[in-house]
Amino acid sequence: MEILFDSQNQSIRIFGYKLVKMLGRVDLIEVVAALAPDVSDEEKIEILEIYATLGVHMEVDFINKCLKSENRSLVLAASKTAAVVGNAESAAILSELIRKELVFRRKHSLLKCLYELDKDSFEEVSASSQDEEVAQIKRHILDPMLQHV
Repeated sequence: MEILFDSQNQSIRIFGYKLVKMLGRVDLIEVVAALAPDVSDEEKIEILEIYATLGVHMEVDFINKCLKSENRSLVLAASKTAAVVGNAESAAILSELIRKELVFRRKHSLLKCLYELDKDSFEEVSASSQDEEVAQIKRHILDPMLQHV
């Protein structure tokens, strides 16, 4: 399977990452982690999905770097991964992203990820925010009837 990662074709490399995730090939995490910093953002998103699915805690520095990206899709993928395997630095980065975010859907996603990662940071951000959208999102996240919506 490692030969897929050496392909010149990006879609073949992405297919390789998907296989790692679907087959749960934890033995290939080191190989993927070595490639991760130098691949395209699309590939990084797939790698982040591997980390979230397999619970790869040792790559939290890569996740935090992705949270600081200019690419909004990469940031959202990293936030979903951080919700599963993030640390205190991830929570701080997410808190800062929430304060700056203007788009409702992204703000909702970031808040939900922060809630899953660190409920205390979630409470702190939502309590200190003057933004009515943050209050609405908080009510939505905490409402047991809406948890799966």
